[in-house]
Amino acid sequence: MDRAVLVGAPTRSVDERLAEEHMQELARLTDTAGGEVVASLQQRIRAPHPRFFIGEGKADELRDLVEESEGDLVIFDDELSPGQGKNLEDHLGVRIMDRSELILDIFASRARTSEAKMQVELAQLQYLLPRLKRMWSHLSRIRGGIGLRGPGETQLETDRRLIGKRISALRRKLKDVAKARQVQRQARRGHYRVALVGYTNAGKSSLLRTLSGSDLFVENRLFATLDSATRSVDLGSGHHALVTDTVGFIRKLPHHLIASFRSTLEEAGEADVLVHVIDASHADWEEQKEVVEEVLEELGLESAPQILAFNKVDRLTHAEEDAMRQRIRSFDSTPALFVSALEMESLEGLKETLKARIRAKLTDSPACLSKRSSVRSWCLRAIRATRPRPSSTRGPPQRPIRNPVVSPSAAPNRAAATTEPKLKCPWRAKTVAETRVISVGRTSPMISAVSSMAMTPTSHGPYTAMLAPIHSFTMGAPLLGSTEGLGLGG
Repeated sequence: MDRAVLVGAPTRSVDERLAEEHMQELARLTDTAGGEVVASLQQRIRAPHPRFFIGEGKADELRDLVEESEGDLVIFDDELSPGQGKNLEDHLGVRIMDRSELILDIFASRARTSEAKMQVELAQLQYLLPRLKRMWSHLSRIRGGIGLRGPGETQLETDRRLIGKRISALRRKLKDVAKARQVQRQARRGHYRVALVGYTNAGKSSLLRTLSGSDLFVENRLFATLDSATRSVDLGSGHHALVTDTVGFIRKLPHHLIASFRSTLEEAGEADVLVHVIDASHADWEEQKEVVEEVLEELGLESAPQILAFNKVDRLTHAEEDAMRQRIRSFDSTPALFVSALEMESLEGLKETLKARIRAKLTDSPACLSKRSSVRSWCLRAIRATRPRPSSTRGPPQRPIRNPVVSPSAAPNRAAATTEPKLKCPWRAKTVAETRVISVGRTSPMISAVSSMAMTPTSHGPYTAMLAPIHSFTMGAPLLGSTEGLGLGG
């Protein structure tokens, strides 16, 4: 196990409490990577020093601290340039890592699927490419010239070429994976899709496990899970949703990592709604919320529909929860819910919210609008077919006019077709004669006996839903009791 010394260099504008929280987060990342924190050092700086990132005097103090604590690894909370890393290694005599390299190492150890492994490898190679010179500094380098290049220079050029080829190969493979993911997303277009996003260790995997009842891996560590998981969740009342758990975000997330995981994060872009999971028990939940919003903005998802889900409310007192509710209402108009992944009852509000959004989507969908148009058209034909024709005293007797949608084989004889015409209803309803058209109020007609038409046997299946579900499907289209929504009101 590596004995790590942590170094933080926040600017003077950063709050002291926030700077301390950043060092604690770095310690948790080190623990996740399998290291042991033996000492820490912090310095307030105006701007990073071009040679050591920290001041030269502080670099000497860090060298003494490393010798005193017998550390063999120094981890900086900020990203170091290749030159700064090389200078620090020469000055301290131990291995140097920055926050980006530490996060990449954690991702490499946590990746399980082949896609995640390729994404992490690509990010690591992109991070490593400009730092190769530091790795080969121990090899000899003699004066240049044809046939006079030293082995260090030759090895450096060889590694650069090999890494460049590997990066190109990984990008091609990830493009193929992205195409396969696109095919999978197209197959899910008929389903309502929800993406769980949020800061790492906010409880996204726990939330999905409780909602779906599946056995997902859950651990109280940063970046416990990297691979996205999609599960079907029963919301009740016949509604279902596909919920996807995405990789967690963190402060100062390496930009190479965001680019490599872009195909995975596109799952969030294809979702109908983003559920932003926030750790309500964390003291700096507001900063974590801002970090997630910044990453979403970088991915072009800042305007996507969102629901705020404040998780882990079981760790709050009632007074703390009430104070948080008031604070959220005062500055954020996004719908907010307070849940706990450990209490199934607290998730009912989230389910109801998702069901309401599913109904709203169905109401605004082109298929629903087409269905409403079909309802109006069918009811108009039904009413016209049952209206008595005015009698004529002149000329020969007129032949009865049949409804244009009625086939000759549908009526057994002319008399029956004249008195009780039959209509072909797209919902396999019975004949219009069995659904008498009456008048309500002045001249507002309506179709009665809808309940008797609710379930009618057909040859295409045991039972087919009739007009009764149309009211709930069209989200309140006034079919029952009035026909104003159909354009028939007198």
